[in-house]
Amino acid sequence: MMAPQLVAIGCAVAAALTAGVLFAFSNFIMRAFNRLPAAEAMRAMQTINITVVNPTFMVLLFGPGIVGLLFEIPRLINGGPSSTLLVASSLYTLGVSLVTLAGNVPLNDALARRDANMVDAQTAWRAYARPWLRFNHLRSLAAVAASVLFALAA
Repeated sequence: MMAPQLVAIGCAVAAALTAGVLFAFSNFIMRAFNRLPAAEAMRAMQTINITVVNPTFMVLLFGPGIVGLLFEIPRLINGGPSSTLLVASSLYTLGVSLVTLAGNVPLNDALARRDANMVDAQTAWRAYARPWLRFNHLRSLAAVAASVLFALAA
């Protein structure tokens, strides 16, 4: 097996694992949180937002785009043609990593500054959960599409 295939397989697996995590949030985790009292939902998400920042998940969340691009950019600089691996890496970087950094993380940071015991926790939770979930749906779709493209690149 050649290096591009190994890179594509590794990226496909990481992207698929990320897609599964993000899908779980879109499909049932946020729904479950929305059934809780708002203060409990806020505390649960605040705790997740702390524990999710760990080396394993960060590699899965950001690795496929970075690794794929680092592998493909030198080829492009040398005049090589575009490839499925480049398209997959670009889609993953824009649709998962950038959406995470520009959309979900600022919402998470704002939630971290909120006190779950506040009087109007319901309004605060709703203001957080709705846009966070929209960004998460986008990330989920991008991760699934990128994982398919990574697999095709292999």
